[in-house]
Amino acid sequence: MGERAATAALFGHIDEEAGVTVLGSLSRKRLERRLTRRYPRVSFTRLDIPVEAGQCHLAMKGLRLLGGAKSLSEDHGSMAVYWAEGVVVIRDGLKRGWKIYSLKFGEETSEHCHPEPKSKKEEKTTEIFHRIAGDPSIVLNEVEQRLQDRLVVPPSAWHKLVANSQTAVIMIEIEGPDPLGTSSHQYRE
Repeated sequence: MGERAATAALFGHIDEEAGVTVLGSLSRKRLERRLTRRYPRVSFTRLDIPVEAGQCHLAMKGLRLLGGAKSLSEDHGSMAVYWAEGVVVIRDGLKRGWKIYSLKFGEETSEHCHPEPKSKKEEKTTEIFHRIAGDPSIVLNEVEQRLQDRLVVPPSAWHKLVANSQTAVIMIEIEGPDPLGTSSHQYRE
């Protein structure tokens, strides 16, 4: 599903089924070279997210810009700043959503889960976290682990993201009835 270069300076996620592409680099020149060589006729939306090293440069297709909106779960302790999002119906009414957000050094999202559906007919929510830049970790069911490239969070697992030593830029891919993850959260007391 995702493409990743050997170096942390390049990021690529291409979902042909949904028509979503996100390419990124900490080097604008390197990103432009990649776009010119591989996608000479494709129009991308551009986004620059501030990080310690300068900017994380993204080229996106299928997502809309949010302009650095604060987290919807800020009242539950999340420090995330959201930059872009998108939702697509991929098949049989199943929805997939994407959000790109950042966390500054030492910040974290709120710890939450997406509860199991009440009936077997309801869709479960599955999240895939993709590291674009920085050094984030994820606390999954109270066990902290580094977010290397990507990590699948199963339905009903408690989780939160933490920016360890620098600003983290993360893309979350959500599949289920709430593809932007705005209403299906259950928070720890």
